[in-house]
Amino acid sequence: MGCTIGWIKTKSGFIMFKNRDRDPEENVLSNFILKDNGLTTFEDKKFRGCWFGINKYFGITNTLGPYGGVPVGYTCENENLELNKIVLQRAKSVEEATKLYQQLFFEQKIGQSYNVFICDSKQANIIELVLNKSNVKTFENSVFRTNTFFSMTEYNINPKIVEGSVQRLEKLLELVRNVESAEDVIPILRFHSKNGLENICRHDYGVTVGSTVLESRGDKAIIYYLLNKSPCKGEYEKEILKF
Repeated sequence: MGCTIGWIKTKSGFIMFKNRDRDPEENVLSNFILKDNGLTTFEDKKFRGCWFGINKYFGITNTLGPYGGVPVGYTCENENLELNKIVLQRAKSVEEATKLYQQLFFEQKIGQSYNVFICDSKQANIIELVLNKSNVKTFENSVFRTNTFFSMTEYNINPKIVEGSVQRLEKLLELVRNVESAEDVIPILRFHSKNGLENICRHDYGVTVGSTVLESRGDKAIIYYLLNKSPCKGEYEKEILKF
């Protein structure tokens, strides 16, 4: 499993994207888009919540972090999808959503680790979460993540995860230099490398089973998405959202 996520500030708003990776042995035909009560979310029938979503105030997405342990007394909410949805339903700003996410994470004593993006046209907050610890950093330009931590680096302890995540992120940073629109992101999300470790579209111990690119422009957004197949094997659908 894993994921590749990013936020890019633009002249008229922002771009947010995610390639969702899952275990290759898993039945992956369960992703769907849902529009309800002012929210647009991308969800999985097997889990509560969403892996990518937006309301009129901010967007949210996340990826698993480097630590996979679930100690005694902790639970494992798969990918933390439920918290993504709750925060979208309740919060009305990046700051409020960031505080609420941390509060819920600690109250529910969730195991494993996560990178969470909460962003609007002005900033992206990245929350690193693991057990009873968190770290928040605010970015005002562009930021990207795979499955490692940049602040709580003591948890980057799984060589298999760290090596692939670092190489994938380095390649992503190279590829996004000239991005100006959501359309520019789609070829990047389809990218395959010679060594495999740099693949943005993955076919290794994680397989990309969903992909979403959102470009927010004030009171509307353009969203491109492909579900239940790898980005290299299908065409993205396009929709215009109005808030």
